Amino acid sequence: MRDVELGKITDYAAEDADITLQLKHSFFPLLKKQDVEKVFYQVENPLVKVLTDMEFEGVKAGRGFSSRIFEGAGKGGASGRRTGLPAGRAAVQSRFAQAVG
Repeated sequence: MRDVELGKITDYAAEDADITLQLKHSFFPLLKKQDVEKVFYQVENPLVKVLTDMEFEGVKAGRGFSSRIFEGAGKGGASGRRTGLPAGRAAVQSRFAQAVG
């Protein structure tokens, strides 16, 4: 990016922000309509942090890996434990720990 002129970077950044905002306005009403807001806020958002941390540590997590994490989700595990984390994140971390052994 350092070799690209500032005007082009500015246009790109503005377009990126505009598209992101348009997507938010399109998708957020769907969360409410499909009654999945709780899943989004308690599982999906915390999962982004977990996956980012994993990637930073060099863990490759493909589709097969994520399938193992979510097998049997909701059948006990960390979701009932008091960890100070949102229930969704605690459950995902517990499943991750089980998956990687």
